[in-house]
Amino acid sequence: MNKKIVLVTGGSSGLGYELAKKHVLLGDNVCVLGRSEERLKEAATNLQTLSTDGSVLSEVCNVADEESVKRVFSLLAEEGYRLSVVYNVAGVGRYSEPENVTKQMIDELLEANFIGLIVVSTQVLPLMKDNGGTIVNVMSSAAKKANPFETVYCGVKWGARGYTEALAAALKGSPIRVLAVYPGGMNTPFWCEESGLNPDVSKFMQPDEVAEAIISSVADRNSLKVTELSIDRK
Repeated sequence: MNKKIVLVTGGSSGLGYELAKKHVLLGDNVCVLGRSEERLKEAATNLQTLSTDGSVLSEVCNVADEESVKRVFSLLAEEGYRLSVVYNVAGVGRYSEPENVTKQMIDELLEANFIGLIVVSTQVLPLMKDNGGTIVNVMSSAAKKANPFETVYCGVKWGARGYTEALAAALKGSPIRVLAVYPGGMNTPFWCEESGLNPDVSKFMQPDEVAEAIISSVADRNSLKVTELSIDRK
């Protein structure tokens, strides 16, 4: 396997799409994952029109399903691709007063924001152990501070942060790098009706600028590496 490829979960919209877009413009091979086949096909078609230097692949995948993730990685290996960067971006927001939290809300937040991040990270480790690579876990500023009406969301993100820091400690000295990213609010479809909040996103950060900051931190440098990145609006 000698063709490098960048993989982006939640790559059909929002920050995930912008990360994929910037890598395509850099001439990289890119694979975007998501649950909606229709949105993925549209995203992949739009991405491929941006450059012919690299290939754009898309696969329907539930990142919280171990077999689904294994299937995607097997397909990439069969095509001769080697994963160089994996962006764990997929996630959802579910907010409410603490007394209105439901089991369904807990399950949705855990699956999309925590379990999927762990499953993808775990499955990519054997694939990066020889040639190295970078795992980028995109979480939220909610992983570092408590917010009203975000009790479960904060709890899940704090868990993701704990896992990411422990993973980085376990991989210290290995060729695999872990980058933890904590962005604040962005103007993306994340703030859907199902989220339970309806903020004025016009004042939030733009996902293309956030993507630019993240990719800059992923870039190889001779004397340093970025291990943690917090991004907030002005």
